[in-house]
Amino acid sequence: MARRRFGAGAVIVLGLALSVLSVPRLVAAIAAQDLGTGAAAPAVAVDEAQLSRSPMHPGAWFALAQRRFAEGDAPSSRAALRLSFLSGAVEPALMIPRLRLAFVLMPGMSADDKAILERQVRLTYILQPTRAVRLAAESPVNGAVFDRVVAALNEADYQHIIRIHALH
Repeated sequence: MARRRFGAGAVIVLGLALSVLSVPRLVAAIAAQDLGTGAAAPAVAVDEAQLSRSPMHPGAWFALAQRRFAEGDAPSSRAALRLSFLSGAVEPALMIPRLRLAFVLMPGMSADDKAILERQVRLTYILQPTRAVRLAAESPVNGAVFDRVVAALNEADYQHIIRIHALH
């Protein structure tokens, strides 16, 4: 089913991401963990166990991205965040928190990751305009990205905004 809906490439990317992010990082985290200090390694293990059973779970990818960021591993955090966006772009509860993390990670992003970020900004602006405007006002970097994305909105995007918000 995932192959038909997302294409073979997405399945391969998710499989590679699991292999890159899972076993070596988990073993290293557990090996480096002092058994008497904190719960970082078990929390990562829970996220990765969930992802091994259900790789199309944007919330689990986001939790892993947050953990990796907290551990100081920005490249792994970016990779997990990318998979969170790709596995579920429209997750209302995750849209703003994921963008907050993405803006922090933006300086090291590839052009492809920045395109994914801009797509997510567009979707968030369409679905949650008030929250999106507040997020844009949090920093000049956020504002610049939002300004660029909003300037590129077309008539169909504005029709979506009207249709969605006229119902509420």
